[in-house]
Amino acid sequence: MSETRNYKGYSMFDDVENKELQAYNRAVAMRNINTDLGKEDVKEYCHMLTMPDKLNAVRELAKIAGMA
Repeated sequence: MSETRNYKGYSMFDDVENKELQAYNRAVAMRNINTDLGKEDVKEYCHMLTMPDKLNAVRELAKIAGMA
């Protein structure tokens, strides 16, 4: 069994096959990291993602905020 990547205990959700759900989970993780650790840690979490994965997570954040 492979080890799941994480950032300071926050999952990267690499094992989630549904890309929309994966992006949603990452968006929620980013929101939680911001609340718990701050925006600099959100940036570090995002550095672990590919550009398409970052964009998908940002789209989900916009949906959560009611902006999409």
